[in-house]
Amino acid sequence: IGDFFAGSVNYGSLQSENQQLQATIGRLRLQLNQTGALRQQVRELDSLEHLPYLGSLPLVTAQMTQFDLSNFDADITLDKGRSSGVLVGMPVVGAGGLVGQVVEASHGTATVQLITDSRSSVGVSFGPNNQTYATATGQGPGNPLSVQYIPAQTHLHKGEFMYTNGLADGEFPPNIPVGRVHSFRATVGS
Repeated sequence: IGDFFAGSVNYGSLQSENQQLQATIGRLRLQLNQTGALRQQVRELDSLEHLPYLGSLPLVTAQMTQFDLSNFDADITLDKGRSSGVLVGMPVVGAGGLVGQVVEASHGTATVQLITDSRSSVGVSFGPNNQTYATATGQGPGNPLSVQYIPAQTHLHKGEFMYTNGLADGEFPPNIPVGRVHSFRATVGS
């Protein structure tokens, strides 16, 4: 009986304490999730700092702030610009390889034309010792790149990697991964 009366008298304070404890648990769970997300972000940034195909090229690590897609255009905006050393014409890479090229740079931001943009093209090399040259062209967002001007009688293999060839006035440094052969076909008379 004493416990019953004590519980009924202290019910309000117990309920308040329970709510405070639930709020504390919620904050701790949020902090735990944020810590996990931060750890993942640090791992991703660390892996970007050590990309094997960049060699000694200067790096500026940036974050995407805007993603602009239309039927033909594919651009992103980065949170770094001229004040951080980002200039028009610079290549933009990610963990998987070439992402695009800086087409506009302001003091604090840069606009990148993605390689999937229909206005984008990049010289590629592939095959034994990367001695076969062609041109990869964007086909618009959501579409694979198209590679053209492959010499006749060239043997392609599904899964074969293509890399920037470093030609075209050094627009892109050589040996940055661009893509992998998904499918290929020859048109009549080509």
